[in-house]
Amino acid sequence: MKIVIGAGGTGGHLIPAIVLAKHLRRLGHDISFVGAAKSDGSLITKSGFIYYRVAGEGFQSRRWLNRTYVVFTLFKGLLSSVSILRHLKPQVLIGFGGYGSIPAVLGGRLLRIPCMIHEQNVIPGKANRLLVKFVQGIAISFAQTAEHINGAKVIVTGCPCHADECDGVSDKKGLYQFFKLSPDKPTILVFGGSQGSHFINKMFLETIADVHKEKGVQVIHISGTDDYPWLKKAYDENGIPVALFSFFDKMNDAYGVADVIVARAGAVTVSEILSFNKSALLIPYPYAAEGHQKMNGLVLERKGLGKVLEEKDITEESFKEHLFVLLDKHVQREISDVNQGFNTRHPVELLSTALLSLVKSKS
Repeated sequence: MKIVIGAGGTGGHLIPAIVLAKHLRRLGHDISFVGAAKSDGSLITKSGFIYYRVAGEGFQSRRWLNRTYVVFTLFKGLLSSVSILRHLKPQVLIGFGGYGSIPAVLGGRLLRIPCMIHEQNVIPGKANRLLVKFVQGIAISFAQTAEHINGAKVIVTGCPCHADECDGVSDKKGLYQFFKLSPDKPTILVFGGSQGSHFINKMFLETIADVHKEKGVQVIHISGTDDYPWLKKAYDENGIPVALFSFFDKMNDAYGVADVIVARAGAVTVSEILSFNKSALLIPYPYAAEGHQKMNGLVLERKGLGKVLEEKDITEESFKEHLFVLLDKHVQREISDVNQGFNTRHPVELLSTALLSLVKSKS
């Protein structure tokens, strides 16, 4: 079966799309991507998929000139998408939000191709709020999202993420050897999303000496490119055991040895923390549209798996205090006890089943 995925933008949109694409490819389906030209498609092409780029732009301001330009660009992208979809002749199409998915989904609608969208966050983004009325199915990561979307087309699938690509229990001894860390020390995994977070990097470095002195911790730190040089120098000077990376794409391995997570609260991150049953200190990106990262993080907090702290409220003392609490409670709990009502086992299987069912319902 030929399937088109409309995606673009940040890793939060792309990672679930790529995980689904890989799963569908393993099932024997032919997968292509259509997305906005300004989006970074390197993650898509590195995974071995064809990425058709079309015009597309997100709203940057409320000024009429920007809005006029965006509408013109999206219309241009729509025409290109229609041409591409006529060439590909897919049986079904799914969009993953962000302005990069709008031309593909609307093009699919014009050509009467069955269409679905997937919303990663608790609060739906602008693109998916626009597309809701044009699609036959709406898949959501969190049950709470249904409160913001009307209609019977909604299905809770969870968010496809790195956990879906985990083949089973990892060789933890081998993982500790890979990271050059000790299995006898608590491990903190620190990262700030696909681009890294200077705030998290700086706050963590300012407090880790005291945490290490008190708890004897070790660290896996994914810094982002910009902060890597000064973090490497600082870790070399303070002597704290660390596996430091500017970028790391084997997140299953990192989660496999982590006891406590310090991270942003993107939908993929929250879904992975739930899937791996880890404790986390989440610091939502303060400029995320409509505070959606905070809402994502509160899903985890309400399940007793961590704490959400907003940047404006964080001090060094409060940061350390919450880390100490989480480190004291890092003993693993059974996923079935923690994740009641949240299907984190195989979101990619649930989503692919829902997507393919659209084709069956049409026929």
